[in-house]
Amino acid sequence: MRLLGYRLDNYTYSTGDTIELTLFYRTVQDMDQRYTAFVHLLGPENPTSGRTLWAQNDSEPCHSFYPTSSWKEGEIVVDRIDLSIPDEAPSSTYRIAMGFYEAWSGRRLSATGDSAAEDDIVLLGEIVVKGHDL
Repeated sequence: MRLLGYRLDNYTYSTGDTIELTLFYRTVQDMDQRYTAFVHLLGPENPTSGRTLWAQNDSEPCHSFYPTSSWKEGEIVVDRIDLSIPDEAPSSTYRIAMGFYEAWSGRRLSATGDSAAEDDIVLLGEIVVKGHDL
């Protein structure tokens, strides 16, 4: 599959808000396997986990109503994702990242292209979160 682009409902949020993200894919071949899409909110180090992950949404595309095993070559798929910003997130600039993995093995699909980063994720863009610490 190829990520054609994305749309965010906003670029500035407050803690507790929900990010509404729309992803646009084109299939480059018929798909015969089911994959899970993930979207991550990455920011400063999270003191609870020691990682930069603040929120995530993992699900089969289209809220599990249209699994990748049904995708046909050349088809354009529109997937809408909601990502909740936790109340404890500090004020900062955050990155939105996404990718796909095999649910049964946890193995991520390879991400390539200009927006691909290590760990087989695709960096989509940045948002600003205004926390209660202002």
